[in-house]
Amino acid sequence: IDKLLKPIIEKYERNTAREDKKWYYMAPALLDGPEYVNRWINDLLSADPDADDTTEETTGTSGLEVHLGRMKSLMNSAEKEMGRVPGDLSSVLADIAIGSFAVCAFRTNGGDLRRSSELAKVFVNRFNATEATAAVILAYGDDEASEGDGHWRNVLRYCCDGGFGAMLDEYVHMVSEGAGFGLSEDKNHRVHELMIDALKIHSASYSVDTYPAFKKRMQGEEYQRTFMRSHYAVGFTKSEGSESKNVDRKDSIRNAFNSPMRPFVLATTSIGQEGLDFHHYCRKIMHWNLPSNPIDLEQREGRINRYKCLAIRQDISERFADRSFNSDVWQELFSMAAEEIRSADQSELVPYWCLGKNQTVKIERIIPMYPVSKDEVNYQRLIKVLSLYRLTMGQARQEELVDYILQSDMKDRNYIKNLFINLSPYVRKDEAWKEKMAERKPVVEVKKKSERQMRIEALQRELLACEEQLVSLKCEKDTLKSYEIAGMLVTHKSYGDGLAVGSAEGRIIVEFDMGEKKFLLPKV
Repeated sequence: IDKLLKPIIEKYERNTAREDKKWYYMAPALLDGPEYVNRWINDLLSADPDADDTTEETTGTSGLEVHLGRMKSLMNSAEKEMGRVPGDLSSVLADIAIGSFAVCAFRTNGGDLRRSSELAKVFVNRFNATEATAAVILAYGDDEASEGDGHWRNVLRYCCDGGFGAMLDEYVHMVSEGAGFGLSEDKNHRVHELMIDALKIHSASYSVDTYPAFKKRMQGEEYQRTFMRSHYAVGFTKSEGSESKNVDRKDSIRNAFNSPMRPFVLATTSIGQEGLDFHHYCRKIMHWNLPSNPIDLEQREGRINRYKCLAIRQDISERFADRSFNSDVWQELFSMAAEEIRSADQSELVPYWCLGKNQTVKIERIIPMYPVSKDEVNYQRLIKVLSLYRLTMGQARQEELVDYILQSDMKDRNYIKNLFINLSPYVRKDEAWKEKMAERKPVVEVKKKSERQMRIEALQRELLACEEQLVSLKCEKDTLKSYEIAGMLVTHKSYGDGLAVGSAEGRIIVEFDMGEKKFLLPKV
């Protein structure tokens, strides 16, 4: 940078008493030349990405126009107006090359000057927000002696230390993957539009009902409505409302949550547990309550446990961060992971969906539970049933198989493994697997229904149809002296349904699937 600056400084520097801070923003322009700078200024002034949803007061558009106009005039009179060069000019320009919003955007979007400026403008608006200013001051302090230069220098330092360029590379990669723009000729433009839409948050006003207003309304008096301004709070429900802006705002909030910027927390009802993806920048999920079945638990966590989710990317970046890259960092990272992590017996789900047993960064599940509460027991039941639910995928009668495995308390791993039905085409290509499946014997032989089983089922249907008669029969049980045993339906907690075939020596004989059993006759 010093070498590039030398001829510029020799041409434009004038010996003044104080350092001229205009050099910080004029040096890059003087290096690029007046023709390039004038074209850039005209393109930037002709495009206003904030015109549809914000005002000049919010975006600072008017101030930007004044600033660009001043820069344009300085380009024509730089030899007369430029003063002494600051001592840290080359250091500041190096920080600009590393952490500037516009420069980083220029590198990621294929060198499009106008689009990178538009995106940088949105980021400037973001960092002008009160909460962003507070975050920068909290990190680096408020340098009151800097005469107004402290904050923008701290923002630049904040972006350099935080790796703004790397963050933008990852964001562009995820937006491209999620929207399916991998083979699009105009990919950069479409990705740019999606990023602009996600990063712009529309402010909204909500009507708040207060007690004084409620009291006056009930008494028929005039009252003044109270409004509360909000940037991120929005109802995430099935109801879309009467105004289309509410729908657009909800979509905007969802897109913003899938960006590396605010909001960082999304609270939603059960509407958020199906069909929505929040995996771009989220790997922690907190369940407000435990669902009644394991499938709902799986669906909730499936919102963040998806293709190239945050946990996968964090794990891969830790493993290969010291490598060198050519162009698309994340595409090359996943290619390295596919070559070095995936073994010969693993499918192509690795490394895009999971990383096997050696995965260090994982999805975090947070469940608030009171000690010695029902939730502790219910949680253990859900987790156990959830693992069995995955095991029984593809089975015709999943619930019955899960109950059977739970009651039998199986511990033989080989026996359980033999219950799997592997539908992976990757495994089915393996010749060893084909030989193994040819020799495999069915775990449970399926038999045709016996006459006894059909009689049991007929009795069950009859019992359901005669519920009222059974109730009245129970009321008259004191008058019953004897009953016919043969043909009765008997249900045993261990042996299941059976059919009574007779009695002998004070015992009832019942035929089950496993054979006949004898039981003591109950007294009348």
